[in-house]
Amino acid sequence: MDEREIERAVARGVRRGLQEHERQRADAGAQSCLAGLLVMAVFMVAFILLVTYG
Repeated sequence: MDEREIERAVARGVRRGLQEHERQRADAGAQSCLAGLLVMAVFMVAFILLVTYG
């Protein structure tokens, strides 16, 4: 391997690592959003039950 091939291999590895990191960050954001929606839905159901039967 000459120097250019090493640079390309390192650049590929860095790019792959950044893509993986961004994918994980996006997954975590989506998971957080879904958790927030779930909590909001639980509170809405509890409120409806409280108003209806409370």
